Formats: sequence, structure tokens, C-alpha cells
Amino acid sequence: MSVIIDSYSESNESSNYGNYYSVGQSFQNNVISTTLDSVEFYLRSFGSPTGNIIAQLYDHTGTYGTSSLPNGPALAMSDNIDVSTIGTSPNLITFNFSGVNRVALLKGSIYVATYQYGNGNGSNFIIFFSDNTNSTHNGNLVKKGFSSSSWEYVSDSDSIFYVYGDSGPVIGQKYPLPPFRSN
Repeated sequence: MSVIIDSYSESNESSNYGNYYSVGQSFQNNVISTTLDSVEFYLRSFGSPTGNIIAQLYDHTGTYGTSSLPNGPALAMSDNIDVSTIGTSPNLITFNFSGVNRVALLKGSIYVATYQYGNGNGSNFIIFFSDNTNSTHNGNLVKKGFSSSSWEYVSDSDSIFYVYGDSGPVIGQKYPLPPFRSN
């Protein structure tokens, strides 16, 4: 069963970003140590984009909520989603993580969740929804353009997103065995 680790509701949406290689949000796991299950972003397509889109999870660097950025290589990569299934109306798109990509999210740790779509052009791309008028999430939005080799933070904006964890045992975490009882 999935539990919400962190989110920023689509009811906060006030703006959008179009035709970026990758956009996302920094967040902190304040709920429980858990295993990454899925990430949702509020997206829509423009034109007729083709190919696949994925979500990625990164470690965090910078000052949380002001200058958060992804750090190092991705910790996990979601299953592919065919962008032709996204549609032209805003929708929460669920990116599922499976197999070795179901990594541990430790309580108190900060991460950055992003989507990545490399086939966009001036006529066919993905639009990502955010809040830049009254953003109140503790993290901040991150983005990377097609021609950029580095991430940028947007300290006064927040992405519309949801991060879910599996409420079962955390993959890779050892649990103590019950004491041995003899009769």
C-alpha cells in the first residue's frame, strides 16, 4: 500500500514550464523510511510529441527550499511512459519505479524528483505545471534546458507533484529477528 511522502497539490497551480529537457522539485521525507513506489507530476502535451518520458530521483545539494539541485547521477529511474498517452489537458501522470529502482527513502532525507523528456522541439513538447505566485512548499523547483549541461533552481516556484512510498518493509534495510524461544 502506498503512502504519500510529500506533495504539492494541483490546486496550487498558477504557471507552467514548456519545452524543457527536465523539470522537478526538491522534497524532504518527513513521514517514514520507506521504499520509493511512484512519483506524479501535473503535465500535458503540446503538439504531437513522440517517444518516452521518465522520472528520476536524485540526491540533493544546495540549500533546501532556496537553491536545491539534483546531486550526482540519478538514484532511481522510473519505467518508461509513452508521451502520446499524456494528452492535451493537464493530468497527474504517474511514474512507477520497479525492480532495482525501488530505492530506500530515508526519513529526514532530502531528495529531488524530476521528469526527463529528450525528444521535445519548438512544436512538440511536454508542459509542466507549477506555482510561482504564492508557493508554499518547503522545497523548490529545478529545471534543465535542452541546450544546458547544468541544473538551475527557481527559489520562488514549486512544482505540482506527489511522491509515494510503499508502506511495507524498506528494501535493503535489515530488521532484527525476533528473539529465539525454546520450549
